[in-house]
Amino acid sequence: MSNNNNNESGLVTKAINILRETRTGTVMPFDINNQCPITVVINHVDWEKWFLDEQTRTFCTFYDRTGEERIGTKRGRSTVLNFHQVYACHRAKAPKQYVRNLERTPLGCNCTSTIKVHCYGENPLKMHVEYNWQHTGHDLGSSADMQSVPAGRTARHLIESMVDEEMTWKSICHAIRVDRAELERIKRSNYKQLPAIKKISYDMVYYAMRKAIKRRSQLGRSLLESLEKWGEKISSEGGVYHYNNNMNDIQEGMFCFGFITEFQQEIITENTNTVVCMDSTHGTCVDDNGSRCFLYTLVIRSNVTGKGCPVGWMLTNSETHYPIVSWLQWVRDTVMFSPTQVMIDNSDTEIKALRIVFGENTAILICHWHILRAWKKHVIKKVNPVSRAIRPDTVRAKRGEALDILISMMSAQTENDFDSGYHDLSEFCVRNRNWDCAGLLSYFDNEYLSKKQEWSSAWRQNHSSLNTNAYVESWHRTLKETYLANIRSQRIDGLVYILHEIIALDFMSHDTDVRANLRRRVMNKAEKERQQHALNLSDFDAEMMLVTHNVGSITVSSFTNGDVEYIVSFDEQNNTLQSCTCPDYIRNTPIICKHMFLVHRVERISLPYSSQPANHEVSQNINMPQTEMSTNEISRPDPEELYLEAAERFKEATAKINTVAEGLDRGQYQLNAATVINSAAEELNAIWSTFQRYKKSNTNGNHQNRF
Repeated sequence: MSNNNNNESGLVTKAINILRETRTGTVMPFDINNQCPITVVINHVDWEKWFLDEQTRTFCTFYDRTGEERIGTKRGRSTVLNFHQVYACHRAKAPKQYVRNLERTPLGCNCTSTIKVHCYGENPLKMHVEYNWQHTGHDLGSSADMQSVPAGRTARHLIESMVDEEMTWKSICHAIRVDRAELERIKRSNYKQLPAIKKISYDMVYYAMRKAIKRRSQLGRSLLESLEKWGEKISSEGGVYHYNNNMNDIQEGMFCFGFITEFQQEIITENTNTVVCMDSTHGTCVDDNGSRCFLYTLVIRSNVTGKGCPVGWMLTNSETHYPIVSWLQWVRDTVMFSPTQVMIDNSDTEIKALRIVFGENTAILICHWHILRAWKKHVIKKVNPVSRAIRPDTVRAKRGEALDILISMMSAQTENDFDSGYHDLSEFCVRNRNWDCAGLLSYFDNEYLSKKQEWSSAWRQNHSSLNTNAYVESWHRTLKETYLANIRSQRIDGLVYILHEIIALDFMSHDTDVRANLRRRVMNKAEKERQQHALNLSDFDAEMMLVTHNVGSITVSSFTNGDVEYIVSFDEQNNTLQSCTCPDYIRNTPIICKHMFLVHRVERISLPYSSQPANHEVSQNINMPQTEMSTNEISRPDPEELYLEAAERFKEATAKINTVAEGLDRGQYQLNAATVINSAAEELNAIWSTFQRYKKSNTNGNHQNRF
């Protein structure tokens, strides 16, 4: 296999070099005696090479026009020809002016150049070529001729070979780039001598990619047959699929095709207690009739990679809720997947489908970003001054006041806070009658009040600090900009090929890299904020926050209330943190809380979802034979000696502080030293609190040191 790849790469390199060395310029006549047409006899085995070389030499492409010339009989009798073909110049047709680009030279110019090849029965190994080599209507090899004609067969074959090697437009553009010396040579020739490789454009690559996708994805002639075979292929590789095309009673031609790969099923199993994001996007594919279709995606934040991972796709040609219901019912019954929370855009169609399939057991969360975008638009429309004499900055301030009230209801922590915000909105609309804002309250009541549980934080619990549909929005943007580029009009099975054969493998590869510690797990914004809380503590304060060490757990003091303690559990064998009893972790699982980050910092215990321990030495000590463990224990200092030394140092420092305190009573310091003295007093109070905490933990009989 590697030899074939090397051969293909060598052919691509050779083709690139040929196109770079082939430049526009004067094309020499085929016959020095200026005889035209001329007949040439060529061996049958050399005919194809002669034909291709002549096209390369003349920068022309000759197309087969045999069907346009009637042959085969002569005066009612069969001819002695057993082979006959006629080729015409690509500019042989009549000129046709381009409507969109009037400055573009028409391709057709009634060129009379032709190649007629015959093979007679008495000598089938000889090809008789009648070549009319004089072209009319265009100048061979000129830059003007190159501007109006497409690239030749060599360039097309080169692009097709590159696309077959999975090269994208960016990599192809890099491969065919000309160097500085070539550009200077073009400039010196007054832009008359151009390399043939300059004719390769994005349109050529786009067309080649379309052909490649069509060749690989269309497993059957009809879309129905092709999707059935794709379903069989997905099933044979461990995945599952759903194809429902029996919805003609609802809408003629309605169908849905969904599938989940084996890897996606594993991600679903590993991430059961998390928010599922669902959204649709258009402009990715079409059906057999050329009508646009829609792609629905389920996205979960993977605990392993920390990034959003698609766990299910569905393609349909309808915007109604029926295909969504059919797909989600299949997901629920086949994969046994019933999410507790689903984040969506502000789509009534998706809300209806989710309620039909999952009922009230699944909490629906509406993306805050989409709601805010809609609110900003409608505040501008519905909060307008009656008088035009009001200043623009006053108008902006009044609209900002209305938006702040709406945002207060979105961020309300309790139902009473929400009711208070709604009362403020009502008072705002009544109090500002001169601003023509009564429509704002009516708009809010009709569109958002009835589904306040889906978007207000007062009713949102255990949502992993996720308030937007960013994971699925980011995925759809990556799909269109990276994988599809501008290839958006392929048939549905073409998108199925891209999703199953390329994208699913890329996500699986990234997951493998993180599990193998080749890449780091990505932390979201909420986790970064919690980690920063643990990093802001000094080393001394961080150690003092760890109250007791037990088998499989560590008691940690609260960051806000020193009298409250939480238990962080960890796996002794794998040296990995598991959970925390703090309300933040319970409410936002699987978000890692700041207490777990603190234990990770002090004790070097790996964070959850890590594939290997953070401190390899600790992991090795856990599994180390008993003889080696005893050796390490003997080398450690005696705790009693350490305690006595520390106590002696503290007493010496305390004596110095007492001397300073006596000096303060005799007024030996200036009055402007009050700020410094206050700071020192605060530090001493902090030291006293630390000692009290340590004294409490030291009396705990369950305390033991971790080695």
